[in-house]
Amino acid sequence: MNCFSQNAQIQNIANQLLISNDYEVKIKVIHPEIDGIIVVQLSTPYREFPSIILLKRENDNFTLIFECLGPGIQDKQSKLLDWHTKKLGVDFIIGDGVTKTNLFNDKHVKSIIESSSKQKGTTIIAYEQFFHMSLQDPHKTFDLSPYTIDKTQYQQLANKLLDNRFDTYPIDQCLMYDTPEIIKTSFSKTNDGYEITAETSNAQIWTYTFNGIDEQNQYLINKIISVHNSIN
Repeated sequence: MNCFSQNAQIQNIANQLLISNDYEVKIKVIHPEIDGIIVVQLSTPYREFPSIILLKRENDNFTLIFECLGPGIQDKQSKLLDWHTKKLGVDFIIGDGVTKTNLFNDKHVKSIIESSSKQKGTTIIAYEQFFHMSLQDPHKTFDLSPYTIDKTQYQQLANKLLDNRFDTYPIDQCLMYDTPEIIKTSFSKTNDGYEITAETSNAQIWTYTFNGIDEQNQYLINKIISVHNSIN
């Protein structure tokens, strides 16, 4: 497959993640393929959009991995649109939202997340105490390709990065989880599997290690997220 054909396929996959025709997504980096896995850094057109996607090569075609990545947290407002303001973003809780903590690998949590793939025009992202759902703009000309991002640890990670400020914020909404720009990413093979790193515009370093991708091309196997501030 030539480079132009590959890039065109990947751009088409990225376009299908958009919930509105009014926005576009640009490919920033396509990392060299490792063991049939391709990691792609994307621009972020609005909040709750993945800045990193993973693809699995199957002959000359690519399959999007359902689990995408959205490294970076900031509690200051960015220029990115919050779809709640357009009534195309909804936060909801299951149970009382206080004693129940969402664990990404919990079967019940995954069944809620995966329901977005059965209901056209929605995508669901799990946070620690709530779920965020994005709804497709009714004027969009093609169906949204569902995805998810594991944000079930983001309150803990944010507290580590931002001096425990997130303990003072509401726990049942994504208002304070804004998205910084990703300025650099890397993808490499390790002794035990694979590693993806991302550096954000607010000086955070996010590292994802995982052992591979499951047979259904849905999730990263044994994923671990670690973070630190690059200026420390």
